[in-house]
Amino acid sequence: MSGLDERSLNNSEVGLGGSRLGRKRVWIPAALLALFLGGLLIAWLARESIADDFIADQLAVYDLPATYEIERIGGRRQILRDVVIGDPDAPDFTAERVEVHIRHRIGTPVIERVILTKPRLFGTWRNGELSFGTLDRFLFAPSDEPPGLPDLNVAIRDGRGLIESDYGPVGFKLEGQGNLASGFAGILAIAAPRLAVADCSLDGATLFGKIETSAGVPQFSGPLRLGEAACPEAGLSVQRFAANIDAQSDAGFERFGGDAEFESAGLRYGEYLASGSNGRVRASWRAGVLDTDHMIALRGARGPQALAALLTVDGTLRARDGSAEFETRNDIEGNGLRPGPGFESAMNSLS
Repeated sequence: MSGLDERSLNNSEVGLGGSRLGRKRVWIPAALLALFLGGLLIAWLARESIADDFIADQLAVYDLPATYEIERIGGRRQILRDVVIGDPDAPDFTAERVEVHIRHRIGTPVIERVILTKPRLFGTWRNGELSFGTLDRFLFAPSDEPPGLPDLNVAIRDGRGLIESDYGPVGFKLEGQGNLASGFAGILAIAAPRLAVADCSLDGATLFGKIETSAGVPQFSGPLRLGEAACPEAGLSVQRFAANIDAQSDAGFERFGGDAEFESAGLRYGEYLASGSNGRVRASWRAGVLDTDHMIALRGARGPQALAALLTVDGTLRARDGSAEFETRNDIEGNGLRPGPGFESAMNSLS
């Protein structure tokens, strides 16, 4: 009997729940779900505006004039096409496609990864200053952070650029991917058809090799080629110069250093000539001062007073103020020495 009363009581409670409380438990979640779905629908319909506002806000921070087309908008991935920054008639940067991966967090979202397809960068080097136009507001903006490469994952596909300098145009191409501060790996190629510095000129200069970053430090390794270097007033010329370079910079791009092994065809300095050369050099540059430790072997060396089958120069050089001032110390040795035409002429005049 008590069991039946208990079951009857339970059934009565269930019946009350189904008739009143049960409806509230169903209605409240349904209302929240409706609001949630409605919010998602509104966000989906306004997704392009939301993304555009986010991108526009990022550009507005640095006052960068830009135009672009939105190809795709997603919660964590946005794709832009035909991006132009700067004056459309003379842009500072363009890209066929920019894919931005966004990481959401409490507060403002952050850019986690950027994929650039066919980016083009245009800059100038005037009076010793590098500029990329309106991009300077972003690239050289004041910051409390120490100088260095940004902690950003980037992929660059068919990237190219041109820098117009006081010495001549310099073009470059870059492809690679990874974290710019540490872990980026790619290929860099630089070409300068003709550069002129004071009375000196460089023709057919090219640089090609691997570029990597590790712990904030960029490194490069690869060959340098030069068709001809000439300083007519000094009577200096070098033909077909080639070098394999290993170079690096500090994180703040204030100090540079590297090693190179090189060879060349004909050399001339005033009345002194050589049919070819090879050697090595270790160099560093900081605060406008260039220091080198070098060993040079000259083949078929000729001078007014002496000829040598092989002449070696082992020493150091320090240059300041753009090589306007320099000092050098060298030990010179010669093999296969014999008198030169000037020495023989002097001896003949005494006889």
